Amino acid sequence: TLNSNSPRTALLISPKRRTLLVGDTHDIRVVDQLGRLVGDATLSTTDPSIATVNFVEIGEPAVLQAVSSGTATITATAGALSAELEVTVVAGATLPAGTKRTGPLSWWPAIRQKQSFSCSPASGLGRTYLCTA
Repeated sequence: TLNSNSPRTALLISPKRRTLLVGDTHDIRVVDQLGRLVGDATLSTTDPSIATVNFVEIGEPAVLQAVSSGTATITATAGALSAELEVTVVAGATLPAGTKRTGPLSWWPAIRQKQSFSCSPASGLGRTYLCTA
């Protein structure tokens, strides 16, 4: 049985991939298997010349900054757990055709910006949901 006192067994960053324009910023939420915001995670990037990520305030989402064109991997680590986010940054005024902009999920705690999503349980992934805008 899972409850709010259950120990952390997984870290999640959703979605696993994000495409941004140079100069864009985006909130990154690192959550555990129960959807609880993980404020003690350490964040790193494989290439800070492409994308940076920093916590601005304890208990708030981290801020992802798209710096220049390319691909970087953001890694969140808390204890022995980790999760990754692949970030592709493109130059220009618009994202490539067929690319969806993603926003924070409205069912996560401490949400500041609301966006409508249609969500359904992901088969075989416990409390993980697949959501589309």
